[in-house]
Amino acid sequence: VIHSAHIERGCLIGIGAIVLNGVRVGTGSIIGAGAVVTKDVPPFSLVVGIPGKCLREVPQTEAADLIEHAKHYYQLALVHAGKGTNLGFSAPG
Repeated sequence: VIHSAHIERGCLIGIGAIVLNGVRVGTGSIIGAGAVVTKDVPPFSLVVGIPGKCLREVPQTEAADLIEHAKHYYQLALVHAGKGTNLGFSAPG
């Protein structure tokens, strides 16, 4: 649940997480499933728990992977909607 919060580019918000009013989640951050985020999150942070606490920094390589995964899911959504056929996979062999 995200209400009146600012989520910057490349973030991953876990299922069931709650980001409260006015909270800013910094670029490349990951919010764990079920977390309740009550305070701003610095860029490239992993936040978990109730209330949400920063567990560790997210390496920039890991944050870049989040963007690539999002692009892949976008392609899957297009295929599912009948608006594309390229899944980005090559046939084995």
